[in-house]
Amino acid sequence: MGWKAAPRNDAKPNLPEMLMDFLRRMSFTLPTCPCRDIELEERVRIVTQTWPFEDRIRQHIVTGVACAQASFPHLDIDARVAIAIYTSLLTSLDDQNLFNVLGARDFSRMLCDGSICRDEGMLGQLAKVLTDIHRHFPPFGSHMIVAATLRWFGGEMMASPFQPSSFDPHSKGLVDYQRWMSGNGEAYASFIWNGAEFPDETVWMNVLP
Repeated sequence: MGWKAAPRNDAKPNLPEMLMDFLRRMSFTLPTCPCRDIELEERVRIVTQTWPFEDRIRQHIVTGVACAQASFPHLDIDARVAIAIYTSLLTSLDDQNLFNVLGARDFSRMLCDGSICRDEGMLGQLAKVLTDIHRHFPPFGSHMIVAATLRWFGGEMMASPFQPSSFDPHSKGLVDYQRWMSGNGEAYASFIWNGAEFPDETVWMNVLP
């Protein structure tokens, strides 16, 4: 009796259904979707409508607002606006072609020599929001956010084929390091602890590691 192959199933898996089934088996309850934060949207719009590039990154502005609303509802409106603007700009710059065209590899130099103040594009707007960050977050948290942002630029440079610093990784450790830098986790962890509600930085420092 000859061997008979099992019938081939070419049907594509229904990934959303599989994910929902997994969550049900884990007894996970999906959070209810919050209502739109109209005040946040309007405050962000007031800022972004002054940008000459607003229309080109509108989808990223939506992402920034959604991130600030969903992840940091406990913060005051000014801090949430800053986070929304920050996220909008960084997600826009997370495009290797745009990163190269804007000369984003020079961001740290522009910060240090002051030339960033004359930049009316995305890099200049990012510098403005980083300055604004210090109004909403304590000194340690603000330093963490700025430092993580500069590391993010380094991570982007390592991954971009347009940059001389790009590389062909030969170890998992180096890949993980690049992903850690470009993941920008320290900035978003520091966003949790605003200065108004957590003025004593030693209360939350220990949770960062």
